[in-house]
Amino acid sequence: MKTKRTALGLIFVLLVIAPVFAGWEVMQETLGEGIPSWMAVVKSRDGKLLFWIEYPTDGPCVPQVILKSDGWEAFAFNPSSIEHIATVIRFSREKLLQVPGYAANGFIFEWELEKEHFAEMLAGFVEEKEFLVSLSGRDGEVSGTFDLAGADHAIKEACAACEERFFAANDFVFPDSHERLLNKSEVARLSPTMLRIARNEIFARRGLLFKDPALDKFFKGKRWYKPAEQTGELSTIEKVNVALIASGEEGQNIDRKN
Repeated sequence: MKTKRTALGLIFVLLVIAPVFAGWEVMQETLGEGIPSWMAVVKSRDGKLLFWIEYPTDGPCVPQVILKSDGWEAFAFNPSSIEHIATVIRFSREKLLQVPGYAANGFIFEWELEKEHFAEMLAGFVEEKEFLVSLSGRDGEVSGTFDLAGADHAIKEACAACEERFFAANDFVFPDSHERLLNKSEVARLSPTMLRIARNEIFARRGLLFKDPALDKFFKGKRWYKPAEQTGELSTIEKVNVALIASGEEGQNIDRKN
């Protein structure tokens, strides 16, 4: 579920994220809509831009990639007509990604990264030392160079913190995956942890006994889980959803033990 952003709704976050960062930091904020979020944040070398990957808890921690100008309206914004702008993310002076995004307001720019682009970006964060972003702005090109030391650790920490909060507040990743067909977009950018729980909660509803200690502990912590020696066969809808989620795990090269 995509969080809608407005200038007023984000004013608290804009003020809080004003300090200068020394490398990548993990922050927890509550957005204007009252949604707890965790974000891995870094400041550009010239200090003019902030780049962050945000994990909001209004859904199963689907990441959002955001660029923010520090105190100046860099991004052209027309609230009556959101215009998508082609942007470039470069590693080692080679173009890695050219993807669309839009100005949520004059200070915030959001990318619309598909699963494969997001995975490519994260791979670059692990392999490279820096990256450059560039896009057209109100008064010409907006660009900034960001260091990548500590990025992988910060991103994983932000994701894990979001997931811990989400699982504490929600019984299911998909509460209705036993009665409706999921679609690819719903599972495309879920983390390996979310995918694994989403797939196994379908079996857990039917009382499957889990051999994996982590899954056994997780589902025994849910009041609705009633383990049984014998379980019924999955419905057609459940089988299709299990296959869809499993394909998402295969796309991330996840080793499925359960």
